Amino acid sequence: MKLAHVISCLMLIFSTAVHSIETLHVKSGETYVVPAAESKLNLKRLVLEDNAAIQFAQGVTRWDVTAEYAEIGTAVSINAKGKTGANGVSGAKHNDSAGDCESGREGVAGENGDVGESGVAITLTLNVSKLGGLTIDSRGGNGGRGGNGGPGQDAGALVKCKAPRGGDGGAGGLGGKGGDGGPITIAYSFAQRIEPFDIAKLIHISNGAGLGGAGGSGGEPGAGTEGRYITMRTLTGNKRWVAGGAAGKAGVAGSNGAAGSDGLVAVAEKLEEKLLRIVQQETKSNKDLSSDLHQQKQPDYQQLLQTIHKLSKQVQALQQRVELLERAAGNP
Repeated sequence: MKLAHVISCLMLIFSTAVHSIETLHVKSGETYVVPAAESKLNLKRLVLEDNAAIQFAQGVTRWDVTAEYAEIGTAVSINAKGKTGANGVSGAKHNDSAGDCESGREGVAGENGDVGESGVAITLTLNVSKLGGLTIDSRGGNGGRGGNGGPGQDAGALVKCKAPRGGDGGAGGLGGKGGDGGPITIAYSFAQRIEPFDIAKLIHISNGAGLGGAGGSGGEPGAGTEGRYITMRTLTGNKRWVAGGAAGKAGVAGSNGAAGSDGLVAVAEKLEEKLLRIVQQETKSNKDLSSDLHQQKQPDYQQLLQTIHKLSKQVQALQQRVELLERAAGNP
């Protein structure tokens, strides 16, 4: 293989791994559908105006966005919910009764419901300039309902033979498993020109498990053969009563599908940014104290060290949660 061809292949692989666009701007009231090529974005600017919406093309399972500048308006939504699984097809009905003296055939089983899709895994690393309100829905889709079992075939006619019985009803299909909720990770910092605010109160996340689908009902039994008199010379006459065949058994109902798993959530300010902001605040406070001739208090460095130690423990816990999220999202 020629070197130039190898280089071009490597460049193609790299370009599809991280889609390089500088700005993603969704105007007010508009919806942007994220294609598979933009599953991972490194942006200069992310601007989502009021009532803007993000959705995902079929097959997109994760969205990893890093933005150096993020401006998010009010009532912005990220619709990442998994689709509901398709319902199973019910068993078909037999066209007619069985032939003379034949027992009815068993009903056709219903098909199983499909598994609900998992919600899209969302990872946002943002330097926030503005946030009015963001809703993320990454719930798992519900499982599809199992198809109903088809009815058993009716028995054939009784004609000088052992009475045939009706066919059993077909089994109901299994309900599909619910999809898993997509894991959500948001790491943020604040633009230097704004005062920090409580981002967690402005972000609403739904990433619970999808429900399992209901199992299909069993098919109705086929009718047995009716009793009848048949011509036969006996001591009491030339006819004898022959009992009919029994009806079939009702089909077994399908089991309900299991629910999926809830998605994990981690929303936190980036540690290095938080530490830097605390140090800057403490430094400013200490300068103000030293400039006040009426107060001779020394800076409370001990309290600062305690705060940093507490934050260090918090970041260890956050790192553990991020590792869990990455494993849940299938990342190595």
